[in-house]
Amino acid sequence: MLTKTIAAKKSPAKATPVKRPLPKAASAKAAVPKKTPRREALAVPMTCRFFLADDIRQELHGKVTAVGLYSDNVVLVELPGGGPDPSLAKPAAIASLAILASVSTPAGPHLYNVQLSDAKGAMPFGPFPPRSVISTKDAPASNIILRFQPLPFATFGLMHLTLQVDDASFEFTFEIRRRPVASPNSGPQE
Repeated sequence: MLTKTIAAKKSPAKATPVKRPLPKAASAKAAVPKKTPRREALAVPMTCRFFLADDIRQELHGKVTAVGLYSDNVVLVELPGGGPDPSLAKPAAIASLAILASVSTPAGPHLYNVQLSDAKGAMPFGPFPPRSVISTKDAPASNIILRFQPLPFATFGLMHLTLQVDDASFEFTFEIRRRPVASPNSGPQE
């Protein structure tokens, strides 16, 4: 008999709809997400792009104008009269050279420092005193423009620039070469 009673309880009964209040999460007021505390920004490493030109100017609204851009990072120099190679005793100079460092930085103030050295380790400029640059939310990159007017150099070859922004260090290398002088006999032959 016990078996029949259990079977009777398992038999389907007529379903009657039951009105229950909606859970709070599904109500109209709960559909609007609650304000949560701001999440900390993910730490994104700084990146830097360098550009080399005769002159670089900062324009309005964050734009930059580069005049005489060296796309291959090689500066060709013609010495007057095809003179001797420069030396520490008699350096040569480039009238104007500029470097743009476009650094992606989080918003806020940042300190930067610059050093420039030649292939022999001599420093024609720097280390410069630390400077401050500000990055804002609207512009995720900071433009640092370095102008050398003139840029003296004691040897042809590679020049090394080190840019330190806060704890990040970036390296940029460019080359100064002697411009080949065409001989008077190398013109077009008739």
